[in-house]
Amino acid sequence: MMIILDRDGVINHDSPNYIKTPDEWIAYSESLTAIARLNQAGHQVTVATNQSGVGRGFYTLETLENIHHKMKAELAAVGAHLDGIYFCPHTPEDHCECRKPKPGMLLQIAKDFQINIKDTIFVGDAWRD
Repeated sequence: MMIILDRDGVINHDSPNYIKTPDEWIAYSESLTAIARLNQAGHQVTVATNQSGVGRGFYTLETLENIHHKMKAELAAVGAHLDGIYFCPHTPEDHCECRKPKPGMLLQIAKDFQINIKDTIFVGDAWRD
């Protein structure tokens, strides 16, 4: 089964000021452990996250990549991994199809992993997800 997780507020602490650096990315240890357990149970785990801070110019794609590198390293330290990380760099004003709650990222995950999206579990930190 595919499990799709939001990032901020689910895997790590969220901030109203955006997570703009790797140092600001602080994991919930319980989430890292939960992902490890999902991996051990044979589930695929991906992340689908809105990252409008890129579109707003608060941080670059390179910085986002560095944040995700830290996330992957902390997951690896507890024996966990992600099968994919999907993100939307757009602002709400861009009216793109990939920004949650629109389904673009989820549909891309379904296509990439050749799964039925109806057979997935999505965990977000807000109803809009």
